[in-house]
Amino acid sequence: MEWDESVRLRFEKESVGFYISGHPLLKYQPSIDFFGNSRTSELLEKKNQSTVRMGGIISTLKEISTKKGDRMAFATLEDLQGQTEVVIFPEIYKQSIEMIKSELPLYIIGKVDVGEEQAKVLAEKICYLDQAESVFEGKAHIFFDASEMKDEDLNQLKQLLGKYKGSCYVVLHMSVAGKSQTTLSLAREYALRPSMTFISELQSLIPSSRIQLS
Repeated sequence: MEWDESVRLRFEKESVGFYISGHPLLKYQPSIDFFGNSRTSELLEKKNQSTVRMGGIISTLKEISTKKGDRMAFATLEDLQGQTEVVIFPEIYKQSIEMIKSELPLYIIGKVDVGEEQAKVLAEKICYLDQAESVFEGKAHIFFDASEMKDEDLNQLKQLLGKYKGSCYVVLHMSVAGKSQTTLSLAREYALRPSMTFISELQSLIPSSRIQLS
């Protein structure tokens, strides 16, 4: 009998303590890189109390009760580079307890608490990784070579932004090799809901394009 990949990987982890034939996050790495701004291995380099956005899976969970009797938790978030502690205070824990215990990849936004030897994340938002586009707040920077663009392409870009309408302001970075670069902040009507499908359609329209969130 051939096991489902997720079942096989979970069995490997439970049996020997680590994954052998792969990692459950491998197929999610593009989304983690796009919506995240830090990996677990980079947290010590971050400015203390700065905002970090991370994707990963919860490998351990310790639940405690506060003096008021509210439940909170200390979780271990694991990505492909390592792991870190995530502190989940009562209000966030109450909102996200089912997701935290689901064993599915999560997207976590919080403040990093940098110590001398280790760093931890104080969670402010938690959702499933495949819902990251709905909770991300910030700007979407689109870079492309303007010399390969035609008026028709710009109109199609406007239509594409309209198709993925959201709350992220868009900043266009248009360059001409060896000559100049122009930055243009678009009006609110072109605010974007970033997603992996948007990236795919954008690159089909403008092959030289790339997008970065901030």
